[in-house]
Amino acid sequence: MKFIGQSIFILLIISILGCEKSKPNNGKLENATKLKNLEYAVYNQTLSFLGEDILYNHKDYSFLEKFEIERFNERFEVKDKTKLFERIKSEGIDTSKVYLSKIDFLILPDSLDEKSGLPKKEFKIDKINHPVGIILIKENDKIRELDFFIKSLRLSRIVFNKTKTKAEFEIEIVRGLMNGKGMNVKCELRNGAWVIVKTKTTWVS
Repeated sequence: MKFIGQSIFILLIISILGCEKSKPNNGKLENATKLKNLEYAVYNQTLSFLGEDILYNHKDYSFLEKFEIERFNERFEVKDKTKLFERIKSEGIDTSKVYLSKIDFLILPDSLDEKSGLPKKEFKIDKINHPVGIILIKENDKIRELDFFIKSLRLSRIVFNKTKTKAEFEIEIVRGLMNGKGMNVKCELRNGAWVIVKTKTTWVS
């Protein structure tokens, strides 16, 4: 009887270990969902897919190559250039590969707006990936004084489902007077990466 009891116990242990081994490999899933700053992971993997007309709408002046310096001088006054070039250098922008006239700025918020009961949260722009030639600045950045208008972005907290496989957030982009747009963005975790599955325009001006 004692032998039968020991056998059953051993069989239970083997079956439990067998179940553990039979679990699918969720390595990619864990990498994408167990990051310390999950919201930054979602933004870094989805913002660039919203379209350049939404986020990085700087004009392409590459066809004006021979007029490059003239175009740059039209945009910035002499007194601003020292400050601007210091910033370009600190951002590590290679001006031999990026046209000066295409260098643009994007204002990111100091905090993520509340959403669905989630409170506001400090937003660190140094954790956001961005295209070469785009300088990310905060709301109170002094470099805002260099240009008449700089595109501004607002973002909300990201709401996740219980399994951290679906996410939803709000985004607002203002490009000028009566020139803005708000969107609701829904994402899903697919093959270890966050992808946009649906967008809905909430307002336009």
